[in-house]
Amino acid sequence: MQYKFFVVPVDASEQVEEDLNKFLRSHRVLKTEQHFISEKGYWVMAVEYLDQNPIAEAPPQYRKEKTDYTVSVGRRI
Repeated sequence: MQYKFFVVPVDASEQVEEDLNKFLRSHRVLKTEQHFISEKGYWVMAVEYLDQNPIAEAPPQYRKEKTDYTVSVGRRI
């Protein structure tokens, strides 16, 4: 599991928004949290995501183990 943090100003340029959206599209996102900091005028985004091998990195509640059905199925002739 990995974490990435973004600071997005309220008057953000389209480039900042595009960078955030590109990241979200290219990773398997588990959870996001966003908080608005009114004194500073920006959003803080925390993204929890999987990197590389999703099965190996996923916490147990997110794992989906594969079952090999060819082993348990007998052949009839």
